[in-house]
Amino acid sequence: MKRYFIILITLFSSCLSSKSSSVTSDTIVLSIFPPSQVLILDSIAQTVDSLILSQTFAKNVDDAYRQYCNYLSDSDDMKELVARVDRNRDFYNTLVKKLKPLEIFNEIWSLNPLFYPKENVTYEFLNMNTDGKYVRFLDAYSKVHKNLRGYYDVVYNYGAILPPVVFGILAHHKNFDFSKPPTRLIFAIHFITIHYQTQVSQN
Repeated sequence: MKRYFIILITLFSSCLSSKSSSVTSDTIVLSIFPPSQVLILDSIAQTVDSLILSQTFAKNVDDAYRQYCNYLSDSDDMKELVARVDRNRDFYNTLVKKLKPLEIFNEIWSLNPLFYPKENVTYEFLNMNTDGKYVRFLDAYSKVHKNLRGYYDVVYNYGAILPPVVFGILAHHKNFDFSKPPTRLIFAIHFITIHYQTQVSQN
């Protein structure tokens, strides 16, 4: 387990920024996660930050998230949105594979195997772990940032990010302050999750 942690931190080390612009300085994050998991959360957020920046012409990460949300929300339907998200399939698959062996993975997500008799194949879907620390963080953070409260309610009650919520949070992205690292962490995990919920990967 320690070896996987070192590999992940090494992989993402080039993406780490100063403490003041990372989730490592957020009091809510620090009150829920141990330091080792905070570092990994910061790595997740900043790795997705770098992806979002690469998808836009923005000069800063705040504008990049807004441009990316505009791009996704401009989809005519869920099928088109899925296609746009899925352009980064390799990125998200690689990230999830790196995270799977780590304890933090189970604090954020649960893998749900579903057997399809007709195809004789088992697929796995990534859902939110409603008993994990991440949903606890989302609860605490959305009490302060109330524009995320409805999002938390759906995640907690359904353990999934339903299509109306996918479009809803994108449509209201102007209400979110992407200069706040924990907000970007929430969107990073959101993008990872909807990617995995909109594609099936064979075990």
